[in-house]
Amino acid sequence: SIVNNDVLFISQWRCKPTKGTAFSIPADDTLVYWDEFYQSEIITLKFLDRWCVENNKHLKICGCTRNEDGLEIEFYSNCLLESKWVYIPKKSDYSSYKLIDAAEIVVSIDSTLGYEAIVRSKRTAIFSCRDRGTSKFRFPFGWPKDLPNNGPFWTNDQDETQFQKIMDYLNTVSDNDWEKTRKYYLTDIMEFDP
Repeated sequence: SIVNNDVLFISQWRCKPTKGTAFSIPADDTLVYWDEFYQSEIITLKFLDRWCVENNKHLKICGCTRNEDGLEIEFYSNCLLESKWVYIPKKSDYSSYKLIDAAEIVVSIDSTLGYEAIVRSKRTAIFSCRDRGTSKFRFPFGWPKDLPNNGPFWTNDQDETQFQKIMDYLNTVSDNDWEKTRKYYLTDIMEFDP
């Protein structure tokens, strides 16, 4: 595929459980509800919505489900109000890789597919910003490697200033400099294995 001016957001959306049911229970036995788990997606998407308009980018959502319509696309419709965006459902086990390879910039919260995009040499932003106010979500970028909270292509904070800095960097960095940065930080985190 030809690389374009698309920003690809990797969806980690899952169906909302029945009312009052915890969405997940981490190792420390706290209860995590759907609305709080996906708060980071909402904050990130609202930022990307504006950033894509300001930078003349098309936003694509790399869907989790195989549905052309339904609750996943409805979730994105409620977050994305300004930009030109398109939802692309999962078509096969490898369709997400094709989307990553064709995108100019990939954005992920904390998806393994986001890490895979980096090792595939794609300019990738990791906004690993699930609520840091509690011990519920303790998976900063690169965990268990001890990296700073903010780096050239990642942040562990819900901070739009950091989001802006990262997206502007990925939008302007040379291929050569990106390759050096990517390799420097990914040592000991993930290796490429076709």
